[in-house]
Amino acid sequence: MLSRTSKLILAVALVAGSLAIAAPAATAAPTYTVKAKAGDRWGPGLTHAAKPGAKVIIKWKNPTSRRHDVKSVNTGKNWSMARKNLRPNNRNIVQRTFKKTGRYWFRCTIHSAWVGGKWTGMVGQIHVFRT
Repeated sequence: MLSRTSKLILAVALVAGSLAIAAPAATAAPTYTVKAKAGDRWGPGLTHAAKPGAKVIIKWKNPTSRRHDVKSVNTGKNWSMARKNLRPNNRNIVQRTFKKTGRYWFRCTIHSAWVGGKWTGMVGQIHVFRT
């Protein structure tokens, strides 16, 4: 026969085990990368980011030898990201986590311009959608 302490330990272990089985497995947020490309453009210019869970991560890189940066554009979606330098040859990464679905525009302030009522040049868009 089990002692009272042994019964209590067994009960706690059973409850903890059943909670571990019932708890959903944590999934990592999907990550997408946008890179500066030759000819002062983003690749891809339009990034479709599937968001199966609570968030999606976007990374910006600069594998070129030219100077670039990235900044949010409030076109169609109200979001804010201050201008961040992207050092040449992938010496740093700029990362942003998106928790809401929508379309998010961004640009390189060095290689884009406001012409005819819209941004032109090195401008890109992220489309975050739920799967």
